[in-house]
Amino acid sequence: MPLNINQTKVEKYLNEIKEEERLRVENAQQNKELTFPEGNAYDIDDYSSILNEFPDTYGIGSYGIISEATPEREALAKQLKGYLIFFDKILASYFKHLGKVKEILSVTGNVKKTYFTQALKDINGFDELVSKAYNQNNDEALTDLLFEELDNSVQRRNQVLDHLLGRFAEKFSDYVFIMKALYGKSVDEIVLSNKEAFLADYKVIGYTRGLGYNYKAPNNELWNTNNVSGVQKRIARLLGIQDYSRRNVSESAVNILKVNGNGDTNYTWELEDKNGERLLYSNEQFQIEYVASSTLYTAIFNFIQIDAEELENIFEQPITNDQLLGYIKIKKNGTEYSFEIIDNLEETNVIAISAKTFGNIEELKEGVLATLDYLKYEFSEEGIFLVENILLKPSLNGIKINKNAGIGCMAIESTFIVGGGNGGRTYPLIGEEAFMHGCDGENCEEAVFDPYSYRVTIVLPGYSYRFSDPDFRRYAEAVIRQELPAHVMAKICWVGDRQSETENAKNNLDNFETSYKRFIENKAFGTSEKLTESTIELITSMDNLYNIYRPGRLLDCSAEGRETLDGKIILGQSNL
Repeated sequence: MPLNINQTKVEKYLNEIKEEERLRVENAQQNKELTFPEGNAYDIDDYSSILNEFPDTYGIGSYGIISEATPEREALAKQLKGYLIFFDKILASYFKHLGKVKEILSVTGNVKKTYFTQALKDINGFDELVSKAYNQNNDEALTDLLFEELDNSVQRRNQVLDHLLGRFAEKFSDYVFIMKALYGKSVDEIVLSNKEAFLADYKVIGYTRGLGYNYKAPNNELWNTNNVSGVQKRIARLLGIQDYSRRNVSESAVNILKVNGNGDTNYTWELEDKNGERLLYSNEQFQIEYVASSTLYTAIFNFIQIDAEELENIFEQPITNDQLLGYIKIKKNGTEYSFEIIDNLEETNVIAISAKTFGNIEELKEGVLATLDYLKYEFSEEGIFLVENILLKPSLNGIKINKNAGIGCMAIESTFIVGGGNGGRTYPLIGEEAFMHGCDGENCEEAVFDPYSYRVTIVLPGYSYRFSDPDFRRYAEAVIRQELPAHVMAKICWVGDRQSETENAKNNLDNFETSYKRFIENKAFGTSEKLTESTIELITSMDNLYNIYRPGRLLDCSAEGRETLDGKIILGQSNL
């Protein structure tokens, strides 16, 4: 067949297309951005039965059997309907899931259910085919009926977040493994919140990964601020540190209290909530600070082993005095309720007591759930500091220094000097204390050693529950060195103690925080004299930092039948 083409119209259409393309390019050049095409919203989960798509001759649509309906013909139609309803239900659930996909794949989604379905509707004679338990008017009730036993929302949510992490080639498998040993069966919920925080911050920790902090920021953005280096944010999120801000980490919600009596000094503890009010306290006294702190974390560990949904179900039943909810013991005194935390389920030794009382069961339930939520997701003694050593490089303006002052010293274009070894120098040299030392001791190497360039100092609180564990420390140090650029060397310090605890580490962390805050402020706005003084103070506090370790005991090789190595020092496997 001959095909007649109107060349005039073809040229007209072609010119219109070219003109639209030219205008788009011209508009993009002027506005420097392209407009995003707008999508169309479809009500995907509005599902209609496939039975109504079949030809009327089958007799299974909304009109039923059109011709004369004999009993045999009706039986055949019902049999086909019953067979097809199975597939109809699968498709209805499938489209309901598609309608919920934006909530399921949301980074900070609050979806408590991950399985969904919907009732089949618009089916002629539906009541004759299914039981009366099938509720066509309540999709949620139907979902609970069919999927409640299968839907582990925490496990499924973790799988979804693993999928989202996999899109960015990130993984938390090693982190989950190490956390499982620390938190037991409550680890899934804790790791879930860590993954959500990591993905929620992924945009920030992505584009700021190679940036330092703004040391010329306004004064209100220098302390108690998130104005920290990008790699510090990323490391914190990978390690599950809830708060990576620059602040006084040693100001903990934990108070270790001295108790003097009968000429002896004992210790006890109390824990504050997010409002600074006393939440839990110990009913015992201990001769050693560390034992008091260890008992605190035992109480927290035992408390968080119970699941929030499990607690909800328990409180639906009558609650009695001394009833155990996992490691939680309910106490009733007259008309008031409180709770205690026990050591183990066999001996039921009380190791912590609630500082608050509750007027009725409903208030008790809310108090226990609020405490559980706080201990699982909000309470933390962790933090991280990252000091870029190059920022400690002192200025030589107005300072006279002997540039030929012995072995191990170096002058770089008259800008700064690295000191190491005294090399016959006469002390004190003016401003000498303002410099970091490359090496110390009698066997100082003659080669120049630069402690400023490509070096960072990372300070973490070594007394917290996770940071005192040697296995978690090894994992954390591996993550830190992996995330830092290959040419940057890190000095990692696990230091202590809390401001309320001074027996062991002599307040090293508090001293470091004080000098670091002063240095940061003087670096931004201080005079050269104040900056020199604060630099000396910071370097001195950094030189005094040393790692703290939880107490251990030597293993008796002749002892047999010991199932655990907790607290034991193994040669070649422990840092002493």
